[in-house]
Amino acid sequence: MSIRFAFAGFRHGHINDLYRLAGERVDTEVVGACEEHEPSRSKLEGGKLQITHSSIDEMLNEVDCDAVAIGDYYAKRGSIAIQALELGKHVIADKPLCTSLDELGEIERISKDKGLSVGTMLTMRDHGQTIGVKQMIEEGVIGEV
Repeated sequence: MSIRFAFAGFRHGHINDLYRLAGERVDTEVVGACEEHEPSRSKLEGGKLQITHSSIDEMLNEVDCDAVAIGDYYAKRGSIAIQALELGKHVIADKPLCTSLDELGEIERISKDKGLSVGTMLTMRDHGQTIGVKQMIEEGVIGEV
């Protein structure tokens, strides 16, 4: 069984990496991709991304997916996450997930009520320098953290 991803917005490079990875893995599948900003959509369509929708609302209501990957403008991410969760979809988003505590509370409430996962793309966690700092902290090299 593969995880079916729909992508909502491509306003940051990290979401492009997740799109690429989802297309390469045997256990994931890209079933939808939307960029609402027309000039950005035109640029993306000329590249390696296959944009299927010009409206996030339409994509979320039309595409059968398990998870929604969110990379739209910061101010839009929270409302997209809430909409996806309300539709019963897991959510992964570029950081920040949302821009208000009200949105964060709603995301937490819906995800708990529906038993859905919410995550953010912590893309530096496997970089050498991050691993090195983590090891230094664990060994007490830089003191108590």
